[in-house]
Amino acid sequence: MSLIERQQSSGLSVAVAVSKELAEFVEYARILLLSDSATEKLGRLLLGLGDQFGERTSKGIKVQTMLTHEEMAQMIGTSRETVTRVLGDFRRKQMVSFADNAIYVRNRKDLESVAAVRN
Repeated sequence: MSLIERQQSSGLSVAVAVSKELAEFVEYARILLLSDSATEKLGRLLLGLGDQFGERTSKGIKVQTMLTHEEMAQMIGTSRETVTRVLGDFRRKQMVSFADNAIYVRNRKDLESVAAVRN
């Protein structure tokens, strides 16, 4: 607090950074707590990663992620096996595809529907 009082411009930058971190935490908590199923949770996680880090390509929204299935499972509170199964379901339904160590969100509208995203 004394740093913020002494150096107001630095303090504002710190406050903005902390605010962004808190907003991300709240969003992930919302994903975890408001979703009923692992399918919804994983769909919301993929949509969030696409919004935050995605790149639009001809194949869809490219999410270059180094997350393993185990790490994704930990983020949404489920097992690695469940993440693998749900990603396979998403791929079969052509909502996502995989190439070049990336996940491509091919059909955002269907993924939003499965994730029960409310606009």
